[in-house]
Order: sequence, then C-alpha cells, then structure tokens
Amino acid sequence: MKRIGILTFHNAENYGAMLQAYALKQHLEKENPSAAVGILDYRNPHIELSYKYFKPWSFFKHKGAAKILAVLLQLYYLPGKMKVKKCFRTFTEEYLKPTGGDFDSYDWMVYGSDQIWNPTLTGGDGTYMGKGFSGRKISYGASDGGELQVNPEIVKLLEDFDSISCRETSLTRRLGQCISHKPLATVCDPVFLLSKEAWLAFAKSPKETDYVLIYKVAENPVLDKEAERFARHHKKKVIQIVYVRSVRKFFCRAQKFVQAITPNEFVGYFAHADLVFTTSFHGTAFSILLERDFYTLQFGHRAERVTDLLDELGLSARFVRTVPGAEAREGHGIHYKSVAPKLAAYRDKSIEFLKRSLGDV
Repeated sequence: MKRIGILTFHNAENYGAMLQAYALKQHLEKENPSAAVGILDYRNPHIELSYKYFKPWSFFKHKGAAKILAVLLQLYYLPGKMKVKKCFRTFTEEYLKPTGGDFDSYDWMVYGSDQIWNPTLTGGDGTYMGKGFSGRKISYGASDGGELQVNPEIVKLLEDFDSISCRETSLTRRLGQCISHKPLATVCDPVFLLSKEAWLAFAKSPKETDYVLIYKVAENPVLDKEAERFARHHKKKVIQIVYVRSVRKFFCRAQKFVQAITPNEFVGYFAHADLVFTTSFHGTAFSILLERDFYTLQFGHRAERVTDLLDELGLSARFVRTVPGAEAREGHGIHYKSVAPKLAAYRDKSIEFLKRSLGDV
C-alpha cells in the first residue's frame, strides 16, 4: 500500500491552519482509497514557540512598571490560552490524527497548504521545501505571505519536486521566472476542495441567530465601527470570534465575544451569519464557501492571499476600505449563482492538479 504524507501547519493553533489541514486530508483519502494518507507530526520550533502558554522571556524587553504590567497581562491571558490549546488539541486528535515524524515511511509527500514557505513564520526551515525527504514530492497550494526570497538554494530544493503548485498567482509567477522546466500551477486553498454541503455537515450550529459576524486576524481600525454601524441600522446583534478576549474588549458592550470555540463551531458561526466582516483569508474563504454576504476590510501585510482569491472569483469589490452605507448596498448583495461556475472551475482545476500529480499512486 502506498503511503501519502502531508506536511503542513497542523499544529498551528488557529482555525485556518486546522481546517485547511483537515480538508486536504479528507480530499486525499477520498480520492486515493487504496493509499494510506497521514499528516506528518513534524514540529517546527518557531511555530511551537509562537503558541506557548506563557512567555517569560518577553518580560526582559520591559522595564519598571511596564514589566509588572506585562507579567500581570500574561497571567490574565493564561487560563484563556489553556482553553484554546485544549480545544485545538482535542480537534487534532479526533480529526487530523497526525502520525509520527518518520519521513522515510512515506512514498509521497504533499507539502502545503498554508504559509509553509514563509521564512518569517518557519525560521527558514528547509524541511517545508523538501529537505530530509527522498520520495516523491508535490507542493499543493503552498504560500509564502509574499516574503520568500527565491535564491539559488531555494531553486535547487524546488527543482527536486515532481510538481509544484501555489495558492497565490503572485508566487506562481515569481517561481516561474526561476523554475522554467517544472510544471507550475495556482490552485485553491484546501478548504475549497470540500463542498458547501460537506462543510455544513461538519459545522456545529450556534445558538445565536440574526447576527453580524466579525473575525479578525490582521487589525483594521474601522472594522468594528463599520460592523456595529451596519448592525444598528438593520437591528442585528454583533458577534466576534476571538481566541482569547482581550482586556480592551471587556469595555465593549456593543458586541458579544465568543472565545475558545471548536473549529466545528467556527464554521457554524459563518454558516448562519447574515453578514461577515473580516480581515482573514480563511474568514473570506468560508464566507464564499458558505455563500454569505461579506466584506474583507483592507489590510496591508500579506494581503495578496486575499486579493488573489477575490480576483479569481470576480469578487474584488468585496475588498474595501470602508463598507458602503445601507442605501448604497440595497440590491448589491453577492450573486452566488454567478460566482458558482468560477468556483467550480477553480476547484476542478485544483483537483485535476492533484490527480495528475498523484496519478500513479
């Protein structure tokens, strides 16, 4: 029996990382029933460090009262972070089931998706670019957040891949300037490999109804005000998904904050939202998958992953500085019937890439 490994950010404690890993594993298992598919339990020290419960070394950059405040804040956030960690650990054990870190036990390795080629996140770890594995190599939807410097060492590593695909067109173009004799493709994020129906079956519906949803990764100073303004006009509640509720958010009475929820609940909140406000790639992706009206508020850092997706589906008008007023929005909701053929073509192209790449499994 052939063994297909997946090397991705399976242990990054955020919803996008967990759900893209889950979707890719589900798809590969379905399409390759005669093969054993497993997520490799590889632990990158930079990823591990960024999700530590407690970071006492960070105190040394402060002095005097600021240092005391930093200690108190970390102690305040500690119980919430422990709940988040437990939540994601349970999901990982139940849905992802990562296997041991033995590369040699796999015949194929699928690298991606997520920002596995972002050196800022991984510390330049070459393992995510094929180092240490001698079998067949495929990248699926690999992303770099716009930060990969394509030098001769990177080119040499990527030339050892059987086929290469990226999540963003911008990265595919950059690699195409240096790697001309390898098949290069732009594919969808793994969450799009599963249908709307599959995600609805996976989701856990919230108790709340009639609400506007906020989910932020990158900060945007006007997002909360825009969401609250819209909700007041339409007499709806505002719900914001957070990992841990910050001290500042305790003084906000216009919103309900839900924290440390499961990935199933995360998808459920998107599925039942009347409108979504987000600065997240996967917040944007799940709004589209579940056919919700949404606005992605503009942010500068690593925004190309969102803009490339919206351009692909003809939804670039949903990447905005400010949300149009109620009058301007009348009759201008998203017509998902016109989006569906583009999304289907995008998905089909991506599935075909995987079929072609793993053809002899």
